[in-house]
Amino acid sequence: MMLDPKVQRIMEWRESFATLPDTHFFELIRMYLGEIKTPYNKQNLIEELSAFLRKKENKDNILALLTEKDIEIITAVKYISNSTLEKLSVFFEGTYSYADLYENILNLEERLILYRHADSDKMSILLSINPLLEEVLEPVTGIQILLPKNIYVQKFESIPFGINPQFISSFISFVYSHYDMYKADGSFKKRTYTELKQLYGTTDDNDSITKTLELLSTALWNLNIIQEDTESSCRIDKTRLENFAELPDYMQYIYLCAAGCGHFGRSTLRQFAQFLLNIIMCIPHEGLTKKSLLRLAFMLGTRTEDGSAIAKKSRFTQLLEAVRAKDNDEAFQNINLLDRMIDSAQEFGLIQKIGTDENGEEIFVSGAGNIQPSVSTFAAGAPAPKPLNIEATFSASLMPGLSLIQLLPLTSFMDIKNYGIVCQFELSRKSVSNAFDKGWNPDSIFEEIQKYTNYELPQNLKINITEWFNTYSSAVLYQGFVLKVTENNIFVNLFGSLQENYSSAKKKLDCLDK
Repeated sequence: MMLDPKVQRIMEWRESFATLPDTHFFELIRMYLGEIKTPYNKQNLIEELSAFLRKKENKDNILALLTEKDIEIITAVKYISNSTLEKLSVFFEGTYSYADLYENILNLEERLILYRHADSDKMSILLSINPLLEEVLEPVTGIQILLPKNIYVQKFESIPFGINPQFISSFISFVYSHYDMYKADGSFKKRTYTELKQLYGTTDDNDSITKTLELLSTALWNLNIIQEDTESSCRIDKTRLENFAELPDYMQYIYLCAAGCGHFGRSTLRQFAQFLLNIIMCIPHEGLTKKSLLRLAFMLGTRTEDGSAIAKKSRFTQLLEAVRAKDNDEAFQNINLLDRMIDSAQEFGLIQKIGTDENGEEIFVSGAGNIQPSVSTFAAGAPAPKPLNIEATFSASLMPGLSLIQLLPLTSFMDIKNYGIVCQFELSRKSVSNAFDKGWNPDSIFEEIQKYTNYELPQNLKINITEWFNTYSSAVLYQGFVLKVTENNIFVNLFGSLQENYSSAKKKLDCLDK
């Protein structure tokens, strides 16, 4: 028969208290129960101490003597499952020093609020809240102690950048026409920076859009979508790119954020991506400071043993409880990686800065709601938008609305010329010839364009693309073996072949006569 979880915790606390060194054990007993009468029994003394802690008057006194720092540490022990001194030290980094934290935890142990015990594998010493005091501590240890609500002093009016399918596809289009855009170390060449600044309307190498393009490039390399072809050029793995583009928009962006932090194996990348998604989902509507975001990430990176860790079942705390129950306790202890992942999410607009609080700290909210939807997110059966307009000058204007998987074929034969809310592309002889190399022909190009435009294609465009294809296909290079024979052998082989053909034809005629 399974014991009640609280009964199990009480038994665990008693066992932990009984295994204290004798000097410390009797010192605590005398502190709360007075002089010990002999003969004595340790278990009876622990039972008397339990009765002492159950009294309402004593509970109220313990609660009244708690400081703000005490409450913050107790709350951290409550929400960080399998809490250890090392975990708490990382969690409170920049708030309390290790020595200060250690001293405060010892004090809370002496006051019987916290206790130490070995984990199930006997590999580490964990900290837990005394189960006899859980109820009285419940009202003062809510999640808001660790993630306080912000008081806005300033709110930003501008809408932050948010990654979208056009942004990704425009960069893919640029890579298609600039295979030599990288240095040997994978960074952009100086010429590449110049062209990208013109393309995206930026003026500074350190502005946000340039940094976002660098992060996008790094992520695509780490996802093996962009690969090294030769020492001086790169290539795009079309299969990987299409598989990536078939993911829902938000998952594409989450994977880009995770891959922007480093090159990981498939399972680790998936785990980090899900972890970052959990963080973004758990950001409350009021927003969090960077410090609170890191704390939230740390708490989500530890696994709860049961659902009792969350007190108030608000929508936020329910979600927090649900995702904490799924995550790995060991995978997310690197606070620097958490910091980089949050920075990546901010760079791509999945986490957005919207103001500052009374301490001057920036406040962030989830930017997922501001991410521009594509056609893949529209209701099933709805007519596909037609945001493409082709000019007689071979330029193309593309408005928002298409998903990445729909945009990729267009980037195969159109070069990006200007990125904006409305992107400007161009169909040139070079871009179309590159498409011919990938297996496109005039009819397939016309058909793909016609899917997303309400107008007939300009006649001169059709004529030119057809002429370019005729020129492209007029010369074909074959690879194979060359057979060289003497003139005599040529005659013998030719005569023998003619003779065989004559004999075969004669037999067929004889059969017809019969």
